[in-house]
Amino acid sequence: MAVVGWFSWKKSELKGNTIVKWKMNSHLLNIVISGVMAFILGYLFDNYTNQANPYIDAFTTLYSLSATYMVTKKILGNWIYWIIIDLVSIYLYAQRDYNLTAVQYGLFTILAVFGFFAWRKEYKTQKA
Repeated sequence: MAVVGWFSWKKSELKGNTIVKWKMNSHLLNIVISGVMAFILGYLFDNYTNQANPYIDAFTTLYSLSATYMVTKKILGNWIYWIIIDLVSIYLYAQRDYNLTAVQYGLFTILAVFGFFAWRKEYKTQKA
């Protein structure tokens, strides 16, 4: 995904594009597709592995892939997805007594909040 992102960002720089904003329909479609895929993956984890929280693990996995794709396309809303994913991850790791990892995801949440506001500021200036 890093290679895809690098090429995508280079291409958008050549066109003069930076940050884009998805319409609500795109977010809804993304949420539904990722949600259905997370449910299917959670079902597989639940029935064929001994995962402690198969559906939550599937949620964080599938939505992380989706959010990473959004980063490669410089979509402003990716940060909202990351904030939610990170908050769920804090719960997931704290529940398993991986407290340092939970703290790490707390820091990731703070970074995602700052990332959102920085990108939103840049988005507003590029539209002006």
